[in-house]
Amino acid sequence: MAFLFTCFNTSLKLRRKKLNSQTLASSSSPPHPHQPHTPPDDDDKLILGTLTWNQIQSSTSNFSTIIASGGFSNVYLAYFPGLPLPAAVKLLSGSTDRLTRVFHQELLILKGLSHPHIVNLLGYCHHTEEGVLVFEYVPNGTLQEKLHGETKTSSSNKKTLLPPSQSHSHSSSSSKMMMMGSPGYTDPHYLWTGIVSKKNDIYSFGVVVLELITGMQALNPVSGERLTSVLRPILRDPSKIVQMVDARLPRFDLEEVTAMAAISAMCLCETPSLRPSASDIVNLMRNSNAFKFPSPDSLSTLAKG
Repeated sequence: MAFLFTCFNTSLKLRRKKLNSQTLASSSSPPHPHQPHTPPDDDDKLILGTLTWNQIQSSTSNFSTIIASGGFSNVYLAYFPGLPLPAAVKLLSGSTDRLTRVFHQELLILKGLSHPHIVNLLGYCHHTEEGVLVFEYVPNGTLQEKLHGETKTSSSNKKTLLPPSQSHSHSSSSSKMMMMGSPGYTDPHYLWTGIVSKKNDIYSFGVVVLELITGMQALNPVSGERLTSVLRPILRDPSKIVQMVDARLPRFDLEEVTAMAAISAMCLCETPSLRPSASDIVNLMRNSNAFKFPSPDSLSTLAKG
């Protein structure tokens, strides 16, 4: 495995150039913190569109059934008239300018997403001190249940992370969607700047990959230490990757685990523009046999989350 230290350096530099050029070409400058924010005007694309606070309260029975929670938000089960299935209402609470900015930036991103493996945004509501996003509800269990169940098999590998078109895993992509502000998953760059982007989710995905490999939680419930902080030294040394593999796995492919760890390391890069895109990740995972671990120097910019 010694050759893994050097063979990736050139391709990583090329990837960085490509990612930087794509970022400059496709991304607009983030809004200034003091600029006013206006909701997107393409509500006709949403099934429910803009909702009132009374509608949100009524649909959730006054927020009676919570199905998930995060650092800055909770998700509630909801029933809207005219919808044949229940919905998931994500409530971001707080009156600060920063949380207001987060809500509008997240809304802008979600309105631009359309993919069969991503739950649809159905509507939204901007109340005085709360921002509400309404999604399709997919009852496939939580991320924690998928990653930290009692039983683990050798199937706990890259196939679990690929969308259904590449995998027959029972874990749907919706169970891997990160709630903004979830402890242990939040991109440090977002915490520093308050800027929301798709690369925040790439960071979160990198954390999920580490959980899958190690069987450890993103945030230690006892010590409060982040998994990324614990594993940062190991991610810089591919010869130590075997030390981080979940002991409950009866068997595993070390080459595949090493490739997954390398992908995670790229996702956890301190600079968002240098992180791979979602399509880059899928391509890397499909061709992981030809994928090599980044050199130690290239991993010196791992985010200090």
